[in-house]
Amino acid sequence: MSFIAACVPCVIEEAEFQRALPLPDPPERVQAQFTFSVEDAGFAIHTRVGESAQGWRRHAAGQLRHLDAGAPRKQIRPEELWERFGGDEVTAGQFYGWLRQIQFEIGPAFQSVRRLRRADGEVLAELALPEAVAHEAQRYRVHPAFLDACLQTISATFDYADGDGPREVWMPVRIARLRFHAPLGPRAWMHVQVTKSSPRHRDANVQVFDGDGRLCVEILGARIQPAGGTTASATGLDDLLYILRWQPKPLSPAEPEPNAGEPDSARGTWLLFADEAGAANALAEALRAYGGECVRISPGEIFKCVEPNHFEVCPSSADDVQQVLQDLAGHDASPCRGIIHLWSVDEGVAFPISLQDAQLRGCYSVLALVQALRAANLTIPIWLLTRGAQAVDEKFVDAISVMQAPLLGLGRVIQNEHPALRCRMVDLDPNGGGDDEVRALVAELLHADAEQEIALRDGTRFIQRLARVAHHELPKAKYRPLSAAGHPFHIEAPRTRLLGDVVPRARERTAPGAGEVAIEVRAAGLNFRDVMVALGLYPAEDESENYLGLECAGVIVALGDSVADFNVGDEVIACGRGCLTSHLVTPATLVARKPPNLGWEQAAALPIVFLTACHGLDELAKLSKGERVLIHAATGGVGLAAVQVARLAGAEIFATAGNDEKRGYLRALGIAHVMDSRSLAFADEVMDITNGRGVDVILNSLAGQAIAKGLSILAPGGRFIEIGKRDIFENSRIGLKPFRRNVSFFAFDLPLCAQLYPERNMTVLRRIIGSFETGTFQPLPVTAFPVSRTADAFRHLAQAKHIGKVVLSFEQPDVVLDRATVDGRLKLLADATYLATGGFGGFGIAAAKWLVERGARHLVLVSRSGAASDEARQALHELAAAGAQVIAAQADVSDEAALAGVFADIERNMPPLRGIIHAAMVLDDGIVQRLDAGRFRRVMAPKAEGAWNLHRLTLDKPLDFFVMCSSVAGVMGNAGQGSYAAANAFLDSLAHHRHALGLPALTINWGALTGGGILARHAETAERLTRQGFGALTMSQGCEALEKLLQKHAPQLVVAPVDWRQLAGFSSAVSTHPRYAGILEEGLGESATLGSSGSIHDVLVKSTPVERRRLLDTRMREHLGAVLGIPASRVSMEKPLNELGIDSLMAVELTTRVESDLRISIPIGTLTAAGNLSQLAARLLSDPQLAYPES
Repeated sequence: MSFIAACVPCVIEEAEFQRALPLPDPPERVQAQFTFSVEDAGFAIHTRVGESAQGWRRHAAGQLRHLDAGAPRKQIRPEELWERFGGDEVTAGQFYGWLRQIQFEIGPAFQSVRRLRRADGEVLAELALPEAVAHEAQRYRVHPAFLDACLQTISATFDYADGDGPREVWMPVRIARLRFHAPLGPRAWMHVQVTKSSPRHRDANVQVFDGDGRLCVEILGARIQPAGGTTASATGLDDLLYILRWQPKPLSPAEPEPNAGEPDSARGTWLLFADEAGAANALAEALRAYGGECVRISPGEIFKCVEPNHFEVCPSSADDVQQVLQDLAGHDASPCRGIIHLWSVDEGVAFPISLQDAQLRGCYSVLALVQALRAANLTIPIWLLTRGAQAVDEKFVDAISVMQAPLLGLGRVIQNEHPALRCRMVDLDPNGGGDDEVRALVAELLHADAEQEIALRDGTRFIQRLARVAHHELPKAKYRPLSAAGHPFHIEAPRTRLLGDVVPRARERTAPGAGEVAIEVRAAGLNFRDVMVALGLYPAEDESENYLGLECAGVIVALGDSVADFNVGDEVIACGRGCLTSHLVTPATLVARKPPNLGWEQAAALPIVFLTACHGLDELAKLSKGERVLIHAATGGVGLAAVQVARLAGAEIFATAGNDEKRGYLRALGIAHVMDSRSLAFADEVMDITNGRGVDVILNSLAGQAIAKGLSILAPGGRFIEIGKRDIFENSRIGLKPFRRNVSFFAFDLPLCAQLYPERNMTVLRRIIGSFETGTFQPLPVTAFPVSRTADAFRHLAQAKHIGKVVLSFEQPDVVLDRATVDGRLKLLADATYLATGGFGGFGIAAAKWLVERGARHLVLVSRSGAASDEARQALHELAAAGAQVIAAQADVSDEAALAGVFADIERNMPPLRGIIHAAMVLDDGIVQRLDAGRFRRVMAPKAEGAWNLHRLTLDKPLDFFVMCSSVAGVMGNAGQGSYAAANAFLDSLAHHRHALGLPALTINWGALTGGGILARHAETAERLTRQGFGALTMSQGCEALEKLLQKHAPQLVVAPVDWRQLAGFSSAVSTHPRYAGILEEGLGESATLGSSGSIHDVLVKSTPVERRRLLDTRMREHLGAVLGIPASRVSMEKPLNELGIDSLMAVELTTRVESDLRISIPIGTLTAAGNLSQLAARLLSDPQLAYPES
């Protein structure tokens, strides 16, 4: 290390950052260790926290060498370069502000960037050490803050300012070469240039110059990638995402019994807006039993006193209701205890009624009621009753009474605008009625608690809560089955890195180019490499290497130019990149005719394994008659192929396998020398059998110490053929001592061989196929899975349960396709039509552009005025330039006949309709006292009536999605937005109604959307929302959220940035409303960045120790059962994990699941150190992040 102390130039090469070091909380002693090997210049950095039983853990490794100082250093003129660089200047505050938006907090001592400019893929930055650490510059060759800034600034190549930057922290994982030319002072200039970029990583070169422009540091091949892998919490959506949940809560005290308890507990007058179904009559009888006096109010044409205690009123007339109140006051009636509105109950499923008529008895009558009470300066409690309007639980949902739903939105506004009225809403059981319901309702009236929104279902009382929900917790979307013949698909690595998420996904078919063929795939082989790619463990040098599938068999369906050796209809075997696809385009040089005596699955199983065996044993090892060969993992595909190749060569075979069943299979094949592949004892056994000579050839796929053991048992002149990947990827060391016996070590990568020598590779494959045709080679045992069970096939291979080869069969007529692509984007269909209402509004235009970006090529944009504005015409021009056919349909969506005409035009002239985005709306805000039926309907018509018309007119159409743009106003009842809240509540209910019918639907309760649209034309509304504490999303952020939510199966979600402290301070109705209790309890000091309450993490930390353990045991069984592919009930808490079949790959998946669920970081060592699941649960509960709160 003397050359470092002497400050001579040096270089760090192949540095890998393998593990972050989270600082322990509470603080513990952290020991760090730097080791350096003079022999190979390798270094490593390890740490140990406290007296951890896990011991030292490696964080980084690489090589440290001298650097030739003879080459002249590059010199620049920083200020001149700054002026030439151009572009807008980004200040330090802006840059670090962008990083804070993605929770990348950098302390002041490491904020070295002073200003920067960006060009296409480049950044020029001026650096200066912060004052607090500037005096330390002379202590280092390069101050750590500068090195950190070099890697920070690669993130500046993302365009954060336009909202297109990542929503997660990207951290360094690798540096190819880091050259230290000279010490660096307290000021510097840095130039970053991106060399490679993909959704999963970004590579860059960095040069750092001193204040005079002399090159001091070079970082070549620096790679950054998302720190959190691909967990959904990194998307930024979780900070904005909420869901309405219902939970049981009994009313205390217990429900009273008639003629018991307090006979006068209901004394007073009760006004009942009586329904025609009889609920009011039963309720009135029960109230009278408790001493109450009931007055019935029925709908009529004009005010009329029908008889004592029975009135008729015009539903929309506040004057009529006020006359009732005056008449009662004039007759010395007892004080009014409450007003119970039951008119909406008649609008249930059993009473079909138009939406407009429903509002007359629903919202319009309640408007009149509230206006009459306020005019009379009365504060009488109001109860708004509905039946079956709330989606409480799937087991209670047959259909939703959507016509009553607007009253829910209006009721929430009344709660906010008029808290003195103590407005409560009770949704009765759609299958209810009878004495039990009446008793429960009387209990609510006489013993009301703080709850303001209640649902009664099957004898159980439910209350509503707004809760945070993490995106990844939501179930996946259920798209309709697509015909494999009509819709090409492929299988790609999931962002979640969970094998359960490896599913077929839609894609577009590509035509073959010159020298290529297109193959309709009938079967494809799986290889262990595919499992590693799916789990995110394959260390690809380039994103293009993260494909799935190396081999397949199928039928040629198209030929590119210059292809003469094949014809359409030929049955072939092929190699290529991404063979797990319904339609493969690959060079003709990688294709061979299928042996007629092999089935599709048998044919797809042979290329990779036999090419590997032949290349390894024939081409490299030159295995000859009488030689001894050791084949590891001999029951796998390569192993069994190698057995046939070795026998053909006349060699004596030694083999290993992982369990008794597999070893028995090998012995049944006539192999005499069979050993255990999971033990190093094979080495001693080989030496015993061969009398100390060893074997001539080893075909190795084992990792770690097995390599050294294998080299030790090679006979003089032996050949070691390495086909494993782990030790090569980890740059493992092997000693040279065995090579004194003139042995050879070969390692090869078959896909690379095929790329470098395609013709030679195919010559070998054709020779192999000839051996199958003559019967020299026999088909391997095949475990075939239909493509609909792709995840099961991957898990089966990962768990090494198979003998021979695992194959996917593509011969299925219908496959359910996931529309998401590898980067989390939806893939829409080019041969389908998508319709958007409000099509030329702000979000309508943004949604149309997003649809086209995701593959849509046929759009219908509906609006009342058509493309009348300059903005609309510009949007049409841009969409057409992007390759889309766009129809600007002028129609009022609230007019069913006009909308039906639009659908008729689509059926005649366009591809089938597959998706709808309903964004039509009108805003006409006003407090309840100032609303009337005309203003109310003006808002309801485009949003609610339009949605209902879209629903009715598409009931027979196989849609993929039906999106309704609702608003947070419908959930929270924003003051001043009674009609708007009512219209949005209808959308929310309609989404649940469609789900109950098995139809696609998603309603998103948006917060404010900026960048055009309705808020741009209603500045006062935008200002009011800001004052209340509602943040805003850009249109691009809205489309990003929409895209992610369309991949989930949830009928209703809230997406809104909310400052809960500000909102609670603004509105006592919010601060005291039980609906928000859970969110407010999380901490009023936090805004919308708190963790989700839907995670098991929050349940654990709030539970007692006994409950915590029980909950975690249950969850751990579920996770491990999912990984093992068995029911959770069959997972033992006490059985050793290794006996349950957990291997390293399964440990990776289990870790991913548990980390996501518990929101903690779990080293893989935790799993291996725990003897059984019970011990693992105990270790997890000891994590400080799950600490039980002190009393």
